[in-house]
Amino acid sequence: MRSSASNSMQQPQIQMPAYQDQCT
Repeated sequence: MRSSASNSMQQPQIQMPAYQDQCT
């Protein structure tokens, strides 16, 4: 269960920076 949560959290983390890059 922890592995699944870590994987789900890692996906949005990579997209978060990409979104901010386009915002600027």
